[in-house]
Amino acid sequence: MELSPFAPVIIPTLCRYDHFRRCVESLSRCTHASETDLFIALDYPLKDAHRPGYEQLKEYIPTITGFRSVTVHSREHNIGCRQNIADMRDYCFSLGYDRYILSEDDNEFAPNFLDYINKGLNLFEDNPSVYAVSGYTPPVEMKDYTKNAYATYNYSAWGVGLWKSKLFIHTRQWAISILHSPRKSWKIFRTEPRVLYTLLRMINKRMLYGDTCTVAYSILNGLYSVAPTVSKVRNWGNDGSGINCVKISDTKYEDQMIDTAQVFDFDDITVENINMKSLNHHASLMWQQWVKFPYQILRFWLFNA
Repeated sequence: MELSPFAPVIIPTLCRYDHFRRCVESLSRCTHASETDLFIALDYPLKDAHRPGYEQLKEYIPTITGFRSVTVHSREHNIGCRQNIADMRDYCFSLGYDRYILSEDDNEFAPNFLDYINKGLNLFEDNPSVYAVSGYTPPVEMKDYTKNAYATYNYSAWGVGLWKSKLFIHTRQWAISILHSPRKSWKIFRTEPRVLYTLLRMINKRMLYGDTCTVAYSILNGLYSVAPTVSKVRNWGNDGSGINCVKISDTKYEDQMIDTAQVFDFDDITVENINMKSLNHHASLMWQQWVKFPYQILRFWLFNA
């Protein structure tokens, strides 16, 4: 098919019907939605608890409108979130797309989300220092900063634009190799201690956190994500329904203000890291994590020597 000049949107999902419907309906109201190809990667239930939501999604997805096209890949067995995303991403590349927008299924979008991401993908495509264009900004005060976008080592997959030519595929072995390097570990620790702690914890738990790996990769390679001062994304996934976010009682995410404008025009910004501690409410290690840091290091060396 003839490619749209707008990046395709990939949404992986499994059984979270309410979240997914909110996500898709908000995306369909975005400027340029009617010119955007939507690709839905529907995984297969892993357990009986997934079945009711999965069946609701199977009924709802054929009714989706408002996009240039809707393509659905329904898996015949459970392949997991990472593979589900990778297969759909590679399918988009096989069609000829050289960029894509990735969204989790629990996001809600501002009307200018697609306008912002697509303009960012065009504006920063040839800038070797920019790795991604993120639509999400943490709910913190932007002190003494007046531009409508900024560059940061921080990264969020809660609605992000990426280029094929700059794509980084993180693996468990890559993370282990970073932690085996005193020079690289020190560089990450010196820049952002939380990231090194989370890498250690991730490997010790035999998990793989995409956002953490991407931030570590960015720090080591001097790469940045461009993000908006006012978030284009509100996330509803901290209700315990997902695989990465535990349930929290504080509703600061669900209540977060997002942009209401229909379009977005970038201010002239400097591509360099803004102090993450002023932007990211997760940036500093809590005292409990400082206490556990030696334990995480020891456990890593005992089991990954």
